[in-house]
Order: sequence, then structure tokens, then C-alpha cells
Amino acid sequence: MGGYYGSPATILKNNRNLLKKHDRNKWKSLQTSYRKALKEKEASPELLAEIRKKFQKQRRNNILIPLLLTILLGTLFYFGIAYYFNLH
Repeated sequence: MGGYYGSPATILKNNRNLLKKHDRNKWKSLQTSYRKALKEKEASPELLAEIRKKFQKQRRNNILIPLLLTILLGTLFYFGIAYYFNLH
């Protein structure tokens, strides 16, 4: 049978020692360089207008295609049921 040996604080300390050591300064310098690179990139009004048109077209397609498919399948289902009941 297994037993419980040791205090929870000791177990947590041992588990923490098993983890890799992280260098916080390295992470902070990486964050600042990434933020600096993001600040340097700015979109022109033409590029923003192009992106806006692209998203509008995608949004329209995401609404229109399922709507048309639903209407088509609903119509086919309606006429299929009507045809079936007219035969019997």
C-alpha cells in the first residue's frame, strides 16, 4: 500500500526544482523588441480600405451561401413531401 510521505510544502518545492529555470530578463527583452517591431509597422489608408473590402466580401459570403442552401434544400424537401403524399 502506498503512503503519504512528507509535507505538502516539501513536495511543492521538489516539483518546482524539477522545472526548467526561466530567465525573466530574456523574456522581457523579447517582449519589448516585439512591441517595438509592431509599432514600426503602420498600414496605409489604401491597404486598410482593401482589407475592409475583403472582410465585407467574406461576411457577405458567410451569410448568403448558407441562406441560399437552406432555401434550396427547404424547397426540395417541401416538393419531395408533396410528391410523396400525392402518390399515395
